Amino acid sequence: MASSTGPLLEPVYDGYAVNGRVGPAITPLEVSKGDKVKLRLLNPSSATIYDLRLAGHTLMITHVDGRPILPIQTDVLRIGMGERYDVEFLADNPGNWLLAAAEQGFGEGQLRIPVRYKGIKQKEAEAPTFHRGLRFATYWDFQALDASAPSDLGPVDRVYTQTLSGGMHSPYWTINGYVYPDSERLVVSKGETVGISYGNQSMMPNPMHLHGHFFRLVNSSLPRERWIHKDTIIVDPMQRVDIEFLADNPGNWFHHCHNLYHMEAGMANVVTFGS
Repeated sequence: MASSTGPLLEPVYDGYAVNGRVGPAITPLEVSKGDKVKLRLLNPSSATIYDLRLAGHTLMITHVDGRPILPIQTDVLRIGMGERYDVEFLADNPGNWLLAAAEQGFGEGQLRIPVRYKGIKQKEAEAPTFHRGLRFATYWDFQALDASAPSDLGPVDRVYTQTLSGGMHSPYWTINGYVYPDSERLVVSKGETVGISYGNQSMMPNPMHLHGHFFRLVNSSLPRERWIHKDTIIVDPMQRVDIEFLADNPGNWFHHCHNLYHMEAGMANVVTFGS
């Protein structure tokens, strides 16, 4: 529903699609006992972060945003808008299961992928449960496997603070108080190592995406060469997240929240190469 004085408000959806299909029309994944199965999961949703779990199985995360990491097991995978994950699981528990998202129910139109073992006659797929004690791997549990990619970073040459705000009695979403296209430009020079320090002052998570570059997530618990490479990062409410990237791809690059309704309401700016 449109605001009378500004951009569109947050949407409510009737259904969540998998490969363009919704609810019972979603194509089941058929597996055989003993199979090692790889899933390449992409979230192109406009405004939905998913917490996914495969009932009866453990997931092994192997890649984040296309970059390899030291494989790590998890029960729940969180995937924000614009993020991509490669996961694997061992088909060692015959049955009829669901890979499904938390807090959305399991009725018509909900995000649920049946995982069926060949030869199993069970008709009803079993949904995952979400409860305390489940393993929930986070960014700070991940370690880069390809330590040299995309390029080694030098000392930080400049840092930009990006305060993310919005949603409090206003339809606008801002960076440092500005609404795109009237927002500040982040000026960089080729060859610089640039830091961005996010602080989310809103009550919603904001998946921030930088076009044209991969960045490293600053993680003080790991050596710098083991920081993971990404191009989209979820900044949770009242959280601070720091990233660094090598300015090695000249141009004007869009930098925005991947909640597309936040982006359309102003949460964006441009990284531009200059002096």
